[in-house]
Amino acid sequence: MKGQSYLWSFPLYGLAALLFEPLHDAARALPWVARGIIYVAGIWAVEYAAGWGLKRMVGVCPWDYTSCRHHLHGLISWDYFPVWFVFGFVLEYLHDRFVLLTPYIVAAFGF
Repeated sequence: MKGQSYLWSFPLYGLAALLFEPLHDAARALPWVARGIIYVAGIWAVEYAAGWGLKRMVGVCPWDYTSCRHHLHGLISWDYFPVWFVFGFVLEYLHDRFVLLTPYIVAAFGF
């Protein structure tokens, strides 16, 4: 179970988290299937744009989906649709829990 990381992952995931907040709020009233599809589309948009940009700037992208059956330029893959679908709801759940904690955080740190 060997793993690796990439320095560009930190700002990429940070940006994705900031973009998820308004997306989650806008999609809140939609049925869960529609929200899941919207989350996948948002994640794919960030993943594709970031991968394309990294390839242009540094010549390589840290992820490569060319070994997957259904990929777009090796930057996104339909094979990961269920993963990103579920991950969107994990983020939704975490968002809701952090919103509940916000008053306590503000009180503790005096923001």
